[in-house]
Amino acid sequence: MDKKPALPNIDLIKELHSFPTMFTFKVIGDHHDEFVSDVLNRTTGAIGASRKIEHSMRLSSGGNHSAISLSVHCSTAEEVLVVYSELLKVSGLRALF
Repeated sequence: MDKKPALPNIDLIKELHSFPTMFTFKVIGDHHDEFVSDVLNRTTGAIGASRKIEHSMRLSSGGNHSAISLSVHCSTAEEVLVVYSELLKVSGLRALF
């Protein structure tokens, strides 16, 4: 049985990161036409359209999964959780780091 990705612990985020900072999110999911756009749209919705989102995408060797790395300027640990919350809604999500 697959375990659904969950929100990280906010205390751990605060312990490991000094804010504001560039925060990297790793998103892995089923490769389909809407996956990348859904990830980017949900991230933009969480942080606002005025902020730049740096991203890269890699396709798995079998072509079934996409791995997206996002670098986002986050002001607070709470803002990181807002982004994670939105990314958990992406269709076909398999892992979120």
